[in-house]
Amino acid sequence: MRHVSPVYPEIREELRLPQDKDDAIFLKRVFYLEKRPIAIGKSWLPSYLLPDFVEKGMMDNSLSSTLEKRYHIIPKRVDDWVEAVRATQSESKLLSCTLDVPLLLVKGISCLADDTPIEYSQTFWLGDGVCFHLQLHQTDHGFVLREA
Repeated sequence: MRHVSPVYPEIREELRLPQDKDDAIFLKRVFYLEKRPIAIGKSWLPSYLLPDFVEKGMMDNSLSSTLEKRYHIIPKRVDDWVEAVRATQSESKLLSCTLDVPLLLVKGISCLADDTPIEYSQTFWLGDGVCFHLQLHQTDHGFVLREA
C-alpha cells in the first residue's frame, strides 16, 4: 500500500480526480484459495477522500470493512468489465503459473450514491481456477444483472 502522485492519466480519468488532487492510494494484493494464489488485485482510491489510509492500514485486511467502518463509505454501484488476457512475467510469478495460462481481467469502478468514484480496480483471475456466474433479467431498459 502506498501513495502515488501524480497518478497515470488512465487512473486520473477513471477516478475523475480534481486537478489539484492528483494523488491516489495504490493497493496490490494476492488472493488465495486453499493456500493457492488465485488472483492479483490492484486498486486505486482517491487520497483526498481517505485521510490517513496508508498510515493506518486496512482493518481486518478488508478494503470494504475499512471504507465502511473508518470512513463511513459504502459504494452504491459497481461497474465491471471482463476480458481474457495473457499473464505477464510478473503475474505468472505471483500466481505460480506459466505465461500461456489465460487470465480473466476484471476492471471495475465503484461509486458512491452521488456517482463519485471511490475505487478503480484491476483483478487478474487465473482462468483455469475460477468460474463467474452472472444472472441477467429483462427490464424495461433491457437486460440487467439480477439483484441478490
